[in-house]
Amino acid sequence: MENVFEHDAIPTWSGFIYQGRIAAYLAIKKIIELRDDNKVSEVDKYAIEMEKCEDIAIVYQCEKEKREYISIHQVKNEKENALGAYKKPLIQLMLEKGYYTKDNGDAPDAYLHIANRVRIQNKDFETKYLENIKNWKQKILNYYNAVDEACKNFTYNPHFYEELLKAIDTEPIGIDRSEYKKRYNAAITYCKKVMENNDSKDILKLKEELENLKDYLLNKFAVPNISNEVTIYEYDTGLKYFDATKIFDEIVGLVEKYKGTVEGWSKEQYKYLADKILNYIDKTILERHKKLQENNGVVKEISLRTIKDIMDSVIENNEKEANVLALKRGYIETLEKFCEKCKRSNDYTCQDIGCKLQQAEYRKENLNEEDFVKFCYNLRPECEKKIEDRACIADLGNKDGLIESVFPIIKEIPSERFMSKEDERQLKVRNYDKTAFITAITNSDAEDTVLGIEQAMDKNSVMIESIFDADQLVTTRLEAEENIWNQSCIKIRSDEIGDGQNVENRDEKSIYVPKRPEFVKAENLIKDMEKDGE
Repeated sequence: MENVFEHDAIPTWSGFIYQGRIAAYLAIKKIIELRDDNKVSEVDKYAIEMEKCEDIAIVYQCEKEKREYISIHQVKNEKENALGAYKKPLIQLMLEKGYYTKDNGDAPDAYLHIANRVRIQNKDFETKYLENIKNWKQKILNYYNAVDEACKNFTYNPHFYEELLKAIDTEPIGIDRSEYKKRYNAAITYCKKVMENNDSKDILKLKEELENLKDYLLNKFAVPNISNEVTIYEYDTGLKYFDATKIFDEIVGLVEKYKGTVEGWSKEQYKYLADKILNYIDKTILERHKKLQENNGVVKEISLRTIKDIMDSVIENNEKEANVLALKRGYIETLEKFCEKCKRSNDYTCQDIGCKLQQAEYRKENLNEEDFVKFCYNLRPECEKKIEDRACIADLGNKDGLIESVFPIIKEIPSERFMSKEDERQLKVRNYDKTAFITAITNSDAEDTVLGIEQAMDKNSVMIESIFDADQLVTTRLEAEENIWNQSCIKIRSDEIGDGQNVENRDEKSIYVPKRPEFVKAENLIKDMEKDGE
């Protein structure tokens, strides 16, 4: 039996990270469950399936290559807090559970994961939820029964056509499957044609299209088997919602529960282990996403054995790796928040893979450890802390700078203006005859920013010295001419000075660079680029 619930479109990157967090939570929770039930030896038979029949599914490998779905999960990282906003994913779960009942005689548990609390007025949540689920189910059954009855007792009279149109004109399922929409629209079209002209050819065509529609509803959606046993997932805390940031704390809690009390371990080491799991899952998801865009073979499962092996691994006191993983997690979460906000303001029309923020070469989170650290220092050249210092995460992962400068420029500036292929650790664009480096600098005080860069050069020169190859540094809110450097120790190198120019006397306190860039605001750069493109 063909599974029409399998994803039939290339998914976009935005939302994958929240999905990855939920996948990690479910994987660790299942591993703990197997251990507590003395079934940990079966961990090799379990896997997390991604973006196949559902956003996430827990699958069990039975004998003779037969696979069983233990649970299926829809994941929605949305701001909506009305139950009706989640009608479509809940109905899909209801139909899908019925499909598995018809196909296998046994159905998986079905859950919806949401990032925000659903608010119900005047009634308690469970009562209102069950009322809606039963109502949606009944409307779908009434719709199917109307089509079924029309096929069985097709009558050649105007009253029959009017009653039929009244019964099916409002489509209650709402699942976007092209073949289903084609059959439904054809039935509606010919019903209206027959009502207008009563042509014998149209009547025969209406009868044919009704049979086609019924066939899809019966054999693809398995509507008669629709189940109302679907729920919004409840976490161990009793909450029915968690956003991507808060769910991380729950993942850390599960890691701690699995490991137990480890002598000498702090909370940071449990976070480090959680970050290693998330980093593995994120890499798997991103690689899958890339292959989907390229229409290449994809990895559909993450073995629970792999997750267990990560949790069982020996964790050394590696502050640098721990900080890089935490820094990358914060960067990815901020990028996802920007994309979610952008989707809402653009009525969800910006999810197309044509958006540069859907493309790995611009997002940068797939850089290796050393290159990602260098990328972060290029974004925050005034950061004087070392990557081994835990406090560096707050400075390098500054969210305002990313959301107000870095991500808008990636999204808005035409791709032909970018020069990043020269060095993927930098984001730079061609601004007329100048090279502009994109930063996440948020300080509006020019002298203070220059001083911060001076001090950072003294400690992290290898990481940030390349910014002095730029003519401009793009910031969130700072505008300043290049003469702002005049009172600083940042000096032009003599081998970069043309004939007839004065060369500063070299001294031990001076830092010699190729250029002293000016500062420009991100919003002004975007406006200038838009004017240039007109």
